[in-house]
Amino acid sequence: MLTPIRPENWVPSDNIILEPNAEAAVRSNVNTVVVAGPGAGKTELLAQRACLLLQTNSCKSPKRILAISFKKDAATNLAERVEKRCGKLLAQRFDSYTFDAFAKSLLDKFLNALPADYKPSRNYEIIFPTRDQMQEAIQELVLPPAWSGHNIYEIHAQRVLNNLCVRKLPLNNDTTLEQWAIREIWQKWLHSSNSSQLTFPMISRLAEYLLTQNPLLVKALQMTYSHIFLDEFQDTTYLQYDLLKTAFHNSQAIFTAVGDTKQRIMGWAGALPNIFSTYCNDFQAQRLDLIKNHRSAPVLVNIQAALFQHLDPEAVPAVAAEGWKANEGICEIYLFDSHIQEAEVLARQIHEWITLEYIDPRKIVILAKQQVDVYAREVINQLSLVGQKARVESDMQDLLAEPLIQIILQFLRLATMERMPTDWQAVVDLLLELRGCQHEEKSGKNIEIERQLASFLQTLRNELGNVTMETCSSTVIRYIVNLIVSFVGESSIKSQFPQYKRDRWYDSLLNKASTILSDDYQVSCEWSQTLDNFIGKNTIPIMTIHKSKGLEYDIVIFIGLEDDAFWSFRNQPHEDTCAFFVALSRAKKRVYFTFCERRQTRRGNNRQARQSIGSLYGLLTGAGVAVIDNRKCN
Repeated sequence: MLTPIRPENWVPSDNIILEPNAEAAVRSNVNTVVVAGPGAGKTELLAQRACLLLQTNSCKSPKRILAISFKKDAATNLAERVEKRCGKLLAQRFDSYTFDAFAKSLLDKFLNALPADYKPSRNYEIIFPTRDQMQEAIQELVLPPAWSGHNIYEIHAQRVLNNLCVRKLPLNNDTTLEQWAIREIWQKWLHSSNSSQLTFPMISRLAEYLLTQNPLLVKALQMTYSHIFLDEFQDTTYLQYDLLKTAFHNSQAIFTAVGDTKQRIMGWAGALPNIFSTYCNDFQAQRLDLIKNHRSAPVLVNIQAALFQHLDPEAVPAVAAEGWKANEGICEIYLFDSHIQEAEVLARQIHEWITLEYIDPRKIVILAKQQVDVYAREVINQLSLVGQKARVESDMQDLLAEPLIQIILQFLRLATMERMPTDWQAVVDLLLELRGCQHEEKSGKNIEIERQLASFLQTLRNELGNVTMETCSSTVIRYIVNLIVSFVGESSIKSQFPQYKRDRWYDSLLNKASTILSDDYQVSCEWSQTLDNFIGKNTIPIMTIHKSKGLEYDIVIFIGLEDDAFWSFRNQPHEDTCAFFVALSRAKKRVYFTFCERRQTRRGNNRQARQSIGSLYGLLTGAGVAVIDNRKCN
């Protein structure tokens, strides 16, 4: 048992110095909202606050801290940082979820407490319906006599898809044909013959309904969690906010929300437009603004300031952190004749950065507003011609954030690579925890666990050694993966990580990982290379702006600063400018934007323009950004 530190004697861990408002937020005993720009250290602030609460026992044991992030990798990153700052023992009282995972955990634990009309099957399937799939579902409905004067084709599939979870449960008193269709779709998917079919928004509504119908569950939640952290708060949707209010409004829990109005880019997904003022009113929260930018060079911070003023005239401009020279940082716009010329120039430039300046490929990112596979296709081709690897990160980003996949990778690295002490210790700690060893017992169990692990790794090496390019298949790799799972203990894994109790999701992750590993090994025929490729080592990441949120890179290349990419700009200029701001603010040292006179998109090789987004170019050039004209046909 660790002796608590007196709050007045607590200092930030790892000698980190917090700016005054950050320190105030960390030490606060009231609800707060911390408004902070990119690079302000929002994640670090939450990690330090967790340390203070746990190390001083201000979060009184056995109560816990609930942290909710928008993205899976952000939730994982925060949990890892808290463990690093205050140790594994205290970090056991820190629960880090995404909104979706939190709602799902409630539903999975207490599903049987739902009324029969809204109780999904235990083996429910998570679905991501398209407009066409919704149209098919609507066409299968049969109009009741009350709506006999209407036609099923009057129901607009996209509106049903958009509004499926707008109303709270239970769904009663339909006043429109669309509302009737939504209620019927809910019942159709809840009570499908084989298993229920649920979207994540449906899961959130079900979790909220679960709490409204069971006040004792609300009380249990409030007794469990004394402090709530909310990350990327600007992107909170009406659904998520409803769930939070149902669970914790008027409780004794103390909230700490962090976010940035200038990075609100999830309006299309239902993000509340006035979430900060709504939250402050509902939870009587104190607002604290951070002004330091610990990420970007001064030149980039100054350019960001121009967008600050445009997006939020009342915002306090950020200032660069100490340690930079005043003229450090590069931001340029490149003009090209075509996407072919763009790809050739960018590939040569990236190759020089990697080979001459020794920049790690993982510290360079290529961003696009949309259709990233199309926009970056030629760049990937040209990079391969100069010996550089690049890949679209979308699926791998989510896969690598899964604890189950990290466990598999740790075992595979230990079996195929030498000197992997971090993986060894992580696996030993995991096995001790899953075997139920208490902290004070672990030293005595270490030797036995390490002996068992060493023996199993030899078995694993033998199995991997038997795999050849000819015999390798996803089935063979899945067999090897199953050996790892069996050694660790499948039931223990599912108990430790409840998200894997649903067999379909669990199997889909292992099958996907097995297929990727198999496909790569059949090319490289070398396990170390296969594992490096899986995690993207020495590979330039490519992603959408939305996927880049919360990440940072030395060099950012945004391809396609064009009207086609920002096709919705006329209808939502503020949100698209926020997206542009997110792209700009990922960069530590350099950022480049490209424009092509002609570009290959899904609609063909089309002429591009920059009239609709002229204001973005105006903001950049007005802030002193240089325009490099590579066009030969202008």
